[in-house]
Amino acid sequence: MLSFKKPEPTQSFPSWVFLLCSIALIAIARFHTFDEPAERDLSVYAVIGHEMFQGKTLYSNLWDHKPPAIHLTFALTELITGYGPQEFFFLGLMTAVLTLLGIYKVGSAIGGWKGGAWAAVFWTVVCSDMLLEANQPNTESFDNLALVWALAFLLSFSTGAKNTFLCGVMLAVASLYKPQAVGYVFLFTVVLFFCQPKERRFRNTFRALLLLAIPTALAWGGCWLYFTLTHRWQDFYGAVILYNRDYANDQVANLIMGLKPGFFYRPYVRFLTLPCTLIVLAFLKDFKIHSKIWLLFAAYAVGTYYFVSSAGHFHPHYYQLWLPVVSIGAAWASISLGENLSLKGRRLSWMPAVVCLSALLYHEIPNYALTAEQWSLQKYGGTFLECRELGSWLGKLLKPGESFSDFGNDPGLYFYSRKSEPTGIIYIHPAMNGPIAGILWDRYQKDMASHPAEIMVVDNLAFPNYYKSFLDKFGLWRFFPMNGHYALMVAKGGELEKRLKKNGSFFQENTVGKK
Repeated sequence: MLSFKKPEPTQSFPSWVFLLCSIALIAIARFHTFDEPAERDLSVYAVIGHEMFQGKTLYSNLWDHKPPAIHLTFALTELITGYGPQEFFFLGLMTAVLTLLGIYKVGSAIGGWKGGAWAAVFWTVVCSDMLLEANQPNTESFDNLALVWALAFLLSFSTGAKNTFLCGVMLAVASLYKPQAVGYVFLFTVVLFFCQPKERRFRNTFRALLLLAIPTALAWGGCWLYFTLTHRWQDFYGAVILYNRDYANDQVANLIMGLKPGFFYRPYVRFLTLPCTLIVLAFLKDFKIHSKIWLLFAAYAVGTYYFVSSAGHFHPHYYQLWLPVVSIGAAWASISLGENLSLKGRRLSWMPAVVCLSALLYHEIPNYALTAEQWSLQKYGGTFLECRELGSWLGKLLKPGESFSDFGNDPGLYFYSRKSEPTGIIYIHPAMNGPIAGILWDRYQKDMASHPAEIMVVDNLAFPNYYKSFLDKFGLWRFFPMNGHYALMVAKGGELEKRLKKNGSFFQENTVGKK
């Protein structure tokens, strides 16, 4: 059995005050950006979750390269909230709050309720960070939730077989959102090896490895069995294994790249510099006192670096995974570094935490002077604002039973139009490049032949002038917006073309999106 030093008794009144205030502030912050257009990944998950209720199957009819947990999560959420932006608000708030509770529990491992409360406060401030795209529930939100609680179970006052197994369950859940979570199994096992009594070290470590690894093995074995029994194993394997292996390419090279300052210390994480500095100082100061706790924290941090770097793409939302690490570490550092601070006999134990909090607030507060649309502009430019406007317009233009196809990478067009996509290739890039491009391209052509679309929307930025290859079946109608991001093409001889010619609008100048 692995034992940790029990923190000072929890004072329930102030801790609950901190938690309730934190939950309220998180809800207010998330509601501020309720009207922000959905980012591309979120649109994929929402559309797939919705189409699964129409009888379509994941990976076979609906292609994506993420493991199935994220799609099932959005599908189940639709049962609660309905299909729309409220899904994103609900999931974002739910994951942030449940992560908050886990962060409080982990934070209380050093300093008791004070450590937990400060960790909760830091998380409240940073968990919706604009530049890290943390205000919307991408897969990192769910991984943060699972990983924080995995650490919480390992940091329980008396870590026996039950808590070790529950940690393994949380790691298995995280891996079903992103497989890189498997790395934490080995990192935590290494730490547990050094924390065991010497006379039982190898036996206890082997038992801990089994308890941590078995849930992940069962989870992925269950996926293998399910997709085999439903005769979709090849589709699952091609999407989740082959495509992702090609997507990440050389993981060793990715990890080396992830250590370079230009990738490890990106501009959008520099606001974490002060908290990270305090964490390093506290680690050096208190390692001998809380060695087991700090070792597990170090494993968590190393696992986060692996998580962020292993794919080799370094998107801003990947760096959300550092936010719980910094929130917890900064709380512990504030408690540790504040212990011996005094001035003229007055205790100043609160000073490191307040200085750290002030730095974070200085970074975060100005963002809330911006509207939800301005947040989208700051993060992505006008891409998703244009996508929402065009999608809503297409939904009004097309009659029930009529559809369009997006030859591009904007599944938000389907989300905002409330139109089902005629092909399971929701975004076209994997059918143009990658290890299974030929298979997906054949599927796309067959689906388009069996489910003709009234409109072909060609992403004219991603595929310049590619719309010309469709001129045999579609006539170029207009561009949207005026700068030509999207080329809108109408099926020749279709009902929409007849309606447009009848009212004389088919050959008019571009008026889509004009106010």
